[in-house]
Amino acid sequence: MNDFLKKTMYAGLGLAVVTREKAEKLFDELAEKGKEYRKEEETSEQEEVKAESVADQEDASKHTFFEDYEQKLRKLVENTFAKFNFMKSDEQEHIANRIEQLEEKLSKLVEDALAKRGAKKEKKEA
Repeated sequence: MNDFLKKTMYAGLGLAVVTREKAEKLFDELAEKGKEYRKEEETSEQEEVKAESVADQEDASKHTFFEDYEQKLRKLVENTFAKFNFMKSDEQEHIANRIEQLEEKLSKLVEDALAKRGAKKEKKEA
């Protein structure tokens, strides 16, 4: 029985050593996987930051492109209007207002002239 007890103790001790070795090996493997995962995450974050930076630069570039395009188009339209002597809306309003003022003055002058004629006719008849 003494032999059996010794063998059982040695078996338990062997089991503890093997378990410890396997646990250490498993722990080392898990730690290595964690390091690899962290490196991948850092790389992924760096790539994401780079991608965001590139996207921001592209947005700024597009914005600048559209502003430049709008300015060129606006200048082209203005030159076309000037070349063909088209009126701008504010010029058209100004001319319309001026015409209205002149019509009012003409109307008043005609009324005054008619009133003078009428007064001269009455003097002649009298």
